[in-house]
Amino acid sequence: MIFKKFSLNSIANNLNNKELSKGLYIFLSVVILTTWLIRVIGFGIEKTITNYQLSCGLTEFLINYEGGFVRRGLFGQCLIWLCRLTSTQPDIWIYSISAISFFAVLAVFLYYFRQQKLCWWLIFSSFLFFFVNSWVRKDFISYFIIVQIVVLLRQNNVSAFNKVFSVVLGTLGIFIHEAFLFYGIPILTLLLLHTDEKYHKNACLLAIPLIAFAINAIFKGNETIVNAIVDSWNQIIPGAPLNNRYPSNSILALNWDVVSTFKFHFRMNFLGFWNNYGVIYSILIQIFNALASYYLLLNFFRFFNRTKVFTIENRNNLSAFYILNGICLLPMFTVLSCDNGRVYQYLWMATIIPFMILSSAKIEMLLGNRVLKIVDKINCCFDRVFRPNRWLTLIIFFSVGIPLASVNIEAGFRNSIFGWIVFIFESVFKIQ
Repeated sequence: MIFKKFSLNSIANNLNNKELSKGLYIFLSVVILTTWLIRVIGFGIEKTITNYQLSCGLTEFLINYEGGFVRRGLFGQCLIWLCRLTSTQPDIWIYSISAISFFAVLAVFLYYFRQQKLCWWLIFSSFLFFFVNSWVRKDFISYFIIVQIVVLLRQNNVSAFNKVFSVVLGTLGIFIHEAFLFYGIPILTLLLLHTDEKYHKNACLLAIPLIAFAINAIFKGNETIVNAIVDSWNQIIPGAPLNNRYPSNSILALNWDVVSTFKFHFRMNFLGFWNNYGVIYSILIQIFNALASYYLLLNFFRFFNRTKVFTIENRNNLSAFYILNGICLLPMFTVLSCDNGRVYQYLWMATIIPFMILSSAKIEMLLGNRVLKIVDKINCCFDRVFRPNRWLTLIIFFSVGIPLASVNIEAGFRNSIFGWIVFIFESVFKIQ
């Protein structure tokens, strides 16, 4: 009976209908949630048994000011003070803070998706919360900061306190990780400049996080600071596990030369460094990822919203945020990072957060008619080339993922929902 209910013909008929049947909706919902839970639990277990040297996420939290002021060091300095004060190990605090921030942002998404009557499946897509590789990092702390900034500045008449506090949060995001400039500060800028008519005062406030970024860029770090940070933690962590030569140690990034870093990331992203197929393959995969990501964004709510019609205006608002954030993140996509999975998550988080919290009227006021008309034309052209299709949207949702740090279609598939279902079955058969 079950196989009859969920046969391929039954699923095909349901997908061709305007709305999914209740049975198929529940079935796919269970598949999505179960796979996500297994992935989260599995990743959590993997991280807790991973030593410091093998985790770039853990070591990113350890960057501190023990060797002098340096970028990304604020959190690590607070952490080392806390460890010294309480005689505890840093990994306990890192895992706890990472889990709290991860589930706090998840709770915010679930709340606003329910409020806006948006299909919650997208929350667990490969571009958002199914990409769990970055939860033992500072990323979800940064996403929570973006949420707070948008909430503080979402009204038309914003108090002076809300303005100042949002700027403080934006500056904190820069000191946590300077990449916040490319996906957090643009949202802060857009909102702050449209809160009222005090443009000059608001622009002056925006100078604060920009100055913070300049300071972090100047004090980028060197080998002496790297050695001092490693030594400071080896005095606390039993067995002195850290060294200043292991590639996965994020502390080593403080000693990278700027030009060499640009060249390295460009080679990783476009010149076939990650695979044996060469430049053309790498560029084609980058184009495929970009097209698949945008196609899913444009069409998901159109086909899978069960309780609310997703209008053309909603679609243009969402895609306008996506395009603007994508432009701001171009340095990250090209020469500042090769962690493609994380950068796509930055892009999607910075797009969905303001879209789900702000009203349509507020979004249209922020973006302006001229921008929205341009975006509408872009979307119309995109639709003519890549026609909206429910089947294709579902296939992309389930089977397209972005690898953590590689340009490889197989690794991307392994990071997707269906890729993980395959991995689960492979693991079960191996055990048997």
